[in-house]
Amino acid sequence: MKYVEMIIDSIRLSLVYYQHVMMLKEKKGNRYLPILIGEPEAKDLKIKLEGLELGRPMTHDLICTFSDIAEWKIKSAKIYKLENDCFYGVLDIDSSKKHFEVDCRPSDAIAIAILKKIPILANEEVLEKAGSIFNQEPDKPLDIIESTPTIKTDIENKIKISGIKCHRCESTRIYSAYSDRKICGNCGLIFT
Repeated sequence: MKYVEMIIDSIRLSLVYYQHVMMLKEKKGNRYLPILIGEPEAKDLKIKLEGLELGRPMTHDLICTFSDIAEWKIKSAKIYKLENDCFYGVLDIDSSKKHFEVDCRPSDAIAIAILKKIPILANEEVLEKAGSIFNQEPDKPLDIIESTPTIKTDIENKIKISGIKCHRCESTRIYSAYSDRKICGNCGLIFT
């Protein structure tokens, strides 16, 4: 499998799904990968991104402590599969005796990646299915200039959907994102 290094661009709130969206961006490119996550996971990621210290260790801190004690080197967090609109992640780990991968939710893998300062990788096939390309000029809002193929259709270029209005910014620049979800070309809100 070919993997592409990603960075966390932002954590946003989808008013349609009442869930947060973690926006990953190619480190050396302009493709974005939106992943729906729960509110607790969004809060955990924001705490980690801001480098806040809490009084007691959280679960991700505990996992990192265990890996240090066991002398496991966590090499990367990978998003390796997209199936039925569900993303799958693993932690890539080396020990003194063997190499292994541990299955986990992408949000957990990325939280640990933030703590351990390790690369976040996305499978190229996942990016082809669910990634989008945005035009991001300094004084302009996000604008999708191209969309990669969706899961259920074989769309190669963006498709503007007329007659739909964004709930957040009231823009009518709505584009097909992936599967049955749509994305606002103005503010980036993901909805159906």
